[in-house]
Amino acid sequence: MSTTDSVEGARETHAQAHARALAVWGQWLRHWRRTGAPRALHATLVCKKIASERFAAWRAELRSDRLARQSMRAARAERLLDRMLVQGGRDEQVINSAEALEVSTFHGR
Repeated sequence: MSTTDSVEGARETHAQAHARALAVWGQWLRHWRRTGAPRALHATLVCKKIASERFAAWRAELRSDRLARQSMRAARAERLLDRMLVQGGRDEQVINSAEALEVSTFHGR
């Protein structure tokens, strides 16, 4: 999971950065609704833009993670299919040998 620098210098994920940006946007939005100040409206719009940028970064990270998970899942499915084919071949050999044993036992009586 990717991280980004926060204001405090600590590392945070894109999801945490988006959540923090949404919280700040909500604070400015409430402040603007209470006061109607143009400065608060400007800050609200800027925070909304930052939150949407953080959301885009988070979505891109999720999309790349999803592609990685899909390729890993495909590789696992391929290995599972190979195992199933090998086991199917073994089962077929057991069935053939059982049929041969059955036929030889039947003819031997």
